[in-house]
Amino acid sequence: MSAAACYASSGNLYCGNAANAPIYATPGYTKPNGNPETVVDRLETTFSYFKCYVSGQPHGGGNSIWYHTYGDQTGRWGYVAAVNVWTSTDPYPGVAHC
Repeated sequence: MSAAACYASSGNLYCGNAANAPIYATPGYTKPNGNPETVVDRLETTFSYFKCYVSGQPHGGGNSIWYHTYGDQTGRWGYVAAVNVWTSTDPYPGVAHC
């Protein structure tokens, strides 16, 4: 999928994403004490729904935007780094801030 496949509707994002992308409990890779953040689920599909966005820890995408979503394995909610979501810009226009 490419960024062209992304669209926002009613404040939500529908977009292509990396297969098997991890969903974290908080919008970051590490906890304040330096320990790794918990991976609560994964996006097995390569096109997903994202409820909203927040600012969190910087990631390899060159920003600190994380998208809130639920996983495909257990349905748990959490955050995916924008580097794993195929948006053309972050936050994607029309997506609500959480």
